Amino acid sequence: MRLGYAMVSLSALLFAANGPVSVVLIDGGVSARYVVTGRLLGIVLVLLTWAVISHREHLRFSRRQLVELAVFGVVGLAVMQWTYAEAIARVDIGLVLMIEYMAPFLIALYSYVLWRHRQQPVVWVSALVAIAGLALVLDVGGESFARLSGVGLAFSVVTCLFFSYYATHASKLLRERPPQVVLGLGGLFAVVVWSLTFAPAWDYPADVLGRDVALGGNIGGGLPGAVLVVAGATVGTAIPFVLFLAGVARIGPTRSAIVLMLESVVAIAISWAWLQQELTALQVAGGLVVVGAVVLLQVVRGREPVVAAT
Repeated sequence: MRLGYAMVSLSALLFAANGPVSVVLIDGGVSARYVVTGRLLGIVLVLLTWAVISHREHLRFSRRQLVELAVFGVVGLAVMQWTYAEAIARVDIGLVLMIEYMAPFLIALYSYVLWRHRQQPVVWVSALVAIAGLALVLDVGGESFARLSGVGLAFSVVTCLFFSYYATHASKLLRERPPQVVLGLGGLFAVVVWSLTFAPAWDYPADVLGRDVALGGNIGGGLPGAVLVVAGATVGTAIPFVLFLAGVARIGPTRSAIVLMLESVVAIAISWAWLQQELTALQVAGGLVVVGAVVLLQVVRGREPVVAAT
């Protein structure tokens, strides 16, 4: 059981570190769309390979199931990853994650509207508390809020909406298939469609791969673009997905979701130490309120199908 907690904790650390890596790549000339391409490739190469090796019996699909997986991959993986990348390019990572953490409450609302799944009163109490905390994080009505990027906030909210869809749809798909199959094949559809339409592979800024990209902030210096792209796709995306799924198998999805919330705390710390992004004491307090409300929600909702992180 300790190994499970260690795996999920490490996945949270790697997910958190990938945010600043994405920001550095975007600042270095790789648009958010092509950052998404790298992350999707990481998911496909690791998880689809895992699925082919270990879950070959689950790789038979009807036409309807393939269409459903394709929609899930393009909307729930590619578009969500893109809106997240666009958001952190404009707004501090900590704020983006706090907004994204409102997703569980939207999922609860979706469940009630779509399937009439009644929620415990504590769910709605937690939602109100989280909204109050979010207002503190965003400094609503204060000078900090006035200076925030409106486009960045819009992308953050849209990311939350897409993550809500992603989690809700994943819950349905994961009743029939292992997560490696759902995410691996969904990621394959996503990367193919994404690379042919929104981020054409032939327009990829390949020049970035062969030159140093400034790390910026307090670190200074630079690393080859190819190193950052590969690190973001593997160490920052594929490996933490694998660790998260392996950890869930040992400690369950509810405990895993709670442990994964370390991502927000670590992301803020890394962004402060590396990118010099800062939050006021009031915003930090609001963030703790949001995290606390989501922890309470996860505890009272009990066991659910696993869904992967941003």
